[in-house]
Amino acid sequence: MSQSSGPIAPESRRLLREARRMKRAGFEGAAGALATASAKQKLEEPTLGSAEQRLFARSIGAQLEQAKIQADQATSKEALQGRIGFASSIEERAKNLQPGENLYEKTLAEAPKFGVNPTELTSFFKRKGLSFASAPKTV
Repeated sequence: MSQSSGPIAPESRRLLREARRMKRAGFEGAAGALATASAKQKLEEPTLGSAEQRLFARSIGAQLEQAKIQADQATSKEALQGRIGFASSIEERAKNLQPGENLYEKTLAEAPKFGVNPTELTSFFKRKGLSFASAPKTV
């Protein structure tokens, strides 16, 4: 068990025990305040029946968090692969550019599908030395 089990009793129970200790010590006002705080806390706590159920709920919560992290990582990986494919297709289309075709305008329209903003696209064109203008028409 790599994870500490934590307290088994709910927080309201801890507050109530402390209120009883305070009452036995002679602090009636403080004991009443702690008992009130315990009652308020109890209203906010989930109503899980046993310690096993609480431990199970805690482990399920950790598993759900791990699953969410893994799903986010998979989504990020897929998005990156899509952007890499988009960049490759731009380079390939630049090699086979038709006369009068403006590659930058076409890719600018497709960029949002891949999560690429205009600034990133402009930077890519500059880095690769691609033209922003239409390909010259041959006569």
